[in-house]
Amino acid sequence: MSIPKASLLVVEDDPAFRRTLLILLSALGYAVRTASNGPSALDAIGDEIPDLLVSELDTPGMSRFELLLVVRHRYPSVRVIAMSRSISGTAVPPGAAADAFYHKGKRSPHLLRIVETMMRQPRSLVIHPPVNFGPSEFPPAIATHRDIPLHNELRPARNERRSALTSPPAGFRG
Repeated sequence: MSIPKASLLVVEDDPAFRRTLLILLSALGYAVRTASNGPSALDAIGDEIPDLLVSELDTPGMSRFELLLVVRHRYPSVRVIAMSRSISGTAVPPGAAADAFYHKGKRSPHLLRIVETMMRQPRSLVIHPPVNFGPSEFPPAIATHRDIPLHNELRPARNERRSALTSPPAGFRG
């Protein structure tokens, strides 16, 4: 039995595509686990932190991009490849906390090249600082991912942001 190259977690709601990725990546020597939605992915990461997360951007059970934001915040050393059928191109979409992007309309060898490239890079080149959610960052008392506030709950209301931008700083004399 050979030692796996690295551990991967694939998050995909389409069972056929999830199985295809499991077979392809396992054949390349990776230890692959799968999850069908965001909450089960966070449970799997809690059990064992993967070297690489390959995730659909629209994961059931979580809002758009939310899984990637939580992973980046709680596990900043995990490399992340975002996938989507609805977003085209090769660049990571704005707002996606990912290191690389795969458009699911491309052939799977393209994804395999991205995975191989990501795994060859030294970890220090792909680690990003955790996404800063501001003063109401995740409290240390969070017991499970179900206790993590949704990203949009952490943002100030629209009128609060506007007043903060238009109000002069305290002590300003203009």
